[in-house]
Amino acid sequence: MNKVKYFEKFDLTDNPFYSEPVNESEELPRGLINREKYIDNISMLLDDGRGYLKIVGDAGIGKTSLLKRAKFLARKKGYIVIEINASKFYNFKAFYSELITQFMKAIKDREMPINLKEEEYKHTEKAITQRMAKIQEQFSRGKAERIKHMLAYLENLFSNMKCLVIADDSDKLSPENFKTFIGNLESMPKNIIFISTAHSDHLREDLIPHVQAMFDHYMTLEPINNAEELSKYVNGRILNYSKGGPKLLLGRPVFDVLFERTKGNLRETFRYLRNLFHFISLEQWEYPELTDAHIKNIIKEEDSTILKSLKPLDKVILDALSNKHKSEMNISEVTNKVNLMKNKQYAEHEIRRRLDYLSKINIVFKKQVDKNQHKLVYFTPNILSEILAKEH
Repeated sequence: MNKVKYFEKFDLTDNPFYSEPVNESEELPRGLINREKYIDNISMLLDDGRGYLKIVGDAGIGKTSLLKRAKFLARKKGYIVIEINASKFYNFKAFYSELITQFMKAIKDREMPINLKEEEYKHTEKAITQRMAKIQEQFSRGKAERIKHMLAYLENLFSNMKCLVIADDSDKLSPENFKTFIGNLESMPKNIIFISTAHSDHLREDLIPHVQAMFDHYMTLEPINNAEELSKYVNGRILNYSKGGPKLLLGRPVFDVLFERTKGNLRETFRYLRNLFHFISLEQWEYPELTDAHIKNIIKEEDSTILKSLKPLDKVILDALSNKHKSEMNISEVTNKVNLMKNKQYAEHEIRRRLDYLSKINIVFKKQVDKNQHKLVYFTPNILSEILAKEH
């Protein structure tokens, strides 16, 4: 169906349920709901001109959207913006080589915010590029004695311009690789703004001192704790994308189901709603009230496809977690239950590895039960248990 017709049916100007991060070039991003205080804090940090900020939050809560907003605000304030994918470049050599590469790219893209005439700019660009290329060559050869020289040059260079370095996807690192990544930052120039993300799991007791040593600013995106909070984000987006008054606002029963399935993960919530709106747009829909049955059908259809693709062991783990007598289980309990069901002897680390995978695809959820974060319990949404029961 034509995109315009699809959204016009609901008097919307665009898709309110896009799951990718907000458009960084949008002056007033309509997709950012209840994020004003975080944006104000980022703006104040940029006004200060230096500082290291860590944005902490669960998956799908909107960390990358805030990074996009930071880029937009930084460019308006005259910053050169350098982006690094931390999940790919987390060790020392790769991180700094990528930093230099992206810095040279920003210069060539004319992002260097220096008020120079054309000839002066070309001369400056050429001088910096040649110097950085030479340093990168020395660095790639692993000559440790040149590293201090390189870092000193970077710091001196950044002292003449405003620079924002964004390390996205650091929240996707394992706790061990995240620790390596944090250690690399000890050598970073301090006269810049540096922003990166972290998953809540990264704030384990053994990692907190490393994070505290490097970052002087923290921003924690609070999780969405119930259906009512989730409704504010979703209906807020619908209102922001409405031409006039919305023809369709979702009621509490819909959000009860969505929250039970997604536990407040906005990315997953928007995925289900996007598919729901696609479905009803193809029907002879006269705007009756949406019920929990409508969203349940979409969730079951979507999740059935995922469940069918799982490995046999994953399905047994889900069966174990669907135990109606115990809604949450620790790793020992899950392992014992699986071994009993399969009549095998899986080790805990084998089951934990599969649970981590199932958690990444939002089939299983985990929750810490102490401050140390080493003790976790696992559970699966009731609606998935219903799907599994029908398959048996």
